[in-house]
Amino acid sequence: MDYRLTVGQRILTPSMRVRFPLVQFKGGNVMSFYNLDSIKKIKDLDNDEPILRMIIGNRSAGKTTALLIESLKNVQNDKQVVFLYRTQDEISSSGKMYEDVLDIYPEYGKVVTNKSIVKGLISAMMLHDKDDNAKLLGYAVYFNNTDKLKKYSPMFKDVAMIVFDEFVLENNGYLKNEITKFESTLRTICRGKGKQVREVPTYLMANYVTLLNPYFIYFGIHKRLRDNTNFLRGHGWVAQFVINKDAQNAMNESKFAKVFKNSQYQKSSADGVYLCDASAFVESVSGNSRYIFTLVCGKDSYAVREYPEKGIVYIDRTVDQSCKYRFTFDASSHNADTLMLSSQSFIYDYLKRSYDLGLLRFKDLKCKDIVLDILSVRLM
Repeated sequence: MDYRLTVGQRILTPSMRVRFPLVQFKGGNVMSFYNLDSIKKIKDLDNDEPILRMIIGNRSAGKTTALLIESLKNVQNDKQVVFLYRTQDEISSSGKMYEDVLDIYPEYGKVVTNKSIVKGLISAMMLHDKDDNAKLLGYAVYFNNTDKLKKYSPMFKDVAMIVFDEFVLENNGYLKNEITKFESTLRTICRGKGKQVREVPTYLMANYVTLLNPYFIYFGIHKRLRDNTNFLRGHGWVAQFVINKDAQNAMNESKFAKVFKNSQYQKSSADGVYLCDASAFVESVSGNSRYIFTLVCGKDSYAVREYPEKGIVYIDRTVDQSCKYRFTFDASSHNADTLMLSSQSFIYDYLKRSYDLGLLRFKDLKCKDIVLDILSVRLM
């Protein structure tokens, strides 16, 4: 059997495959969970050690658990961790996420508690052993106030790992200028010990949610990701896409799966099927339709039609040249025959709403990529 998996132009050997080691819980249940071995072996596009690693998988795959265990191992060598959060209320209770892990691995400690360092900005996470001796495990950081955070840069000199869980959101509740704030926070943390820049490994984790998020767009993942992608590599970063079969089976066999059998959320959570799959929503459509408008992108034009009986919006290249409604979002494509639109226009909202509701269909991948480019503007 050939276990090789494609990674851009590289081939994954069996030793680089994703392995899910078995974990036994109290009560005897045995499940497999993700670990970091496979992604640590992958170099970036420059064949260097990546500074940023993204892990995207189905829910309950064990992504967060793997990073919690890694942080508990690091603290044995006095290496601290930073967890990043978008909201202030999360930092004061961040220690609670260690409860299940410490139940499984009591040798690492008894409990993790929080101690406020800077109210609403930084909370220290203290690891207590069985005798209640406390040791600094790391910090929970609210990264929406980057100017204030810069003042506390020396505090992070012993930080050896940065973790940002749920970096892709279901509700699009991202911070204003989030990518810029994320970068500023990394630069604040990655200093000290006589160095202007320390290379601190940074991990971002997310479930399969949507292709249209600020991080996928910034790194160009929204254009490169395909159905069979296991890894993507960039300059200084790698991204891994995994499915934990145990978690998938547990979700598909649960009573919730029966209730929400045909929902897109069930497919996304358990099976990793979501709007970024290459085959998702790419199809041929026939039937009665109504021509709405033409999208102009560079030298190409795209037809936008509604199929009322099917309840979908379809985009292909069979343009009606007699249609007077020719729109573009690209200044270089704007001419006397087009109307220049912004991401605040009702046409943008129409396309975005159709996308969010799963009503958009595309003739081919080029049609899909053009629309995704348009919809990505507002998120950045």
